[in-house]
Amino acid sequence: MKSLLRAPCFLILALTLAPGASQAQALNVSPVRVELGPQKATTTISVTNRGTEATGVQIRPYVWAQRHNADQLTPTRDLLVSPPIMTIGPGQTHLVRLVLRKPAHSVESSYRIVLDQLPSVDGPPGVKVLLRISMPVFALPVTKAYSHLAWRARATGPGKAEVEVMNSGGRHVQIGALLARSDLGSVSVEGGANLYVLPGAMRRVSVSATTAAVAEGASLRMLTKGGQGEDVVIQRSN
Repeated sequence: MKSLLRAPCFLILALTLAPGASQAQALNVSPVRVELGPQKATTTISVTNRGTEATGVQIRPYVWAQRHNADQLTPTRDLLVSPPIMTIGPGQTHLVRLVLRKPAHSVESSYRIVLDQLPSVDGPPGVKVLLRISMPVFALPVTKAYSHLAWRARATGPGKAEVEVMNSGGRHVQIGALLARSDLGSVSVEGGANLYVLPGAMRRVSVSATTAAVAEGASLRMLTKGGQGEDVVIQRSN
């Protein structure tokens, strides 16, 4: 029974990277977003161990899709990672090479690489937090492509509505922060921070207010962090 009490317990902390270098616990990854393309089929990222103990890291590539308002990751060999597994000593930095094997044509291809910190039985007993870092990789198409967003809103209940944004273009768009404004009162948005909308995908966010700002027939001004805006009229719920 004593051996069970002394055995380490592992928790996984999942992180989705936002712009800038990512540093959490003892790992630093840079850059946190990669674009490959016809003129650049390979690149490197750096993974640094800022901790005081050696740590193992496994890196796996996935095709990234969005269906039914959710991210879906599927293992792939269209994007290669080398080395896929490594041990990084304290204070050391390892370079990881990314190689795109399948070029995009008219529509951008979307991938994610997932870095998992591997468990170790060494060290003192207790709870150990293991990091999982998810990083976007985009393959630019041979022909120039652009994103194209369309918005739709519907009432879902008193003081509540859902706003859908559809990307019918050939490139992703990243909405750093999504705001809703109305002349009828303040509106709060749930799920609109650091939102990616991939080509051909739809994402949905919830908005709410204590006034008639999100009632049927009301007009909302949806604003991205970059200042781009779109007026959308709330429709009747089906």
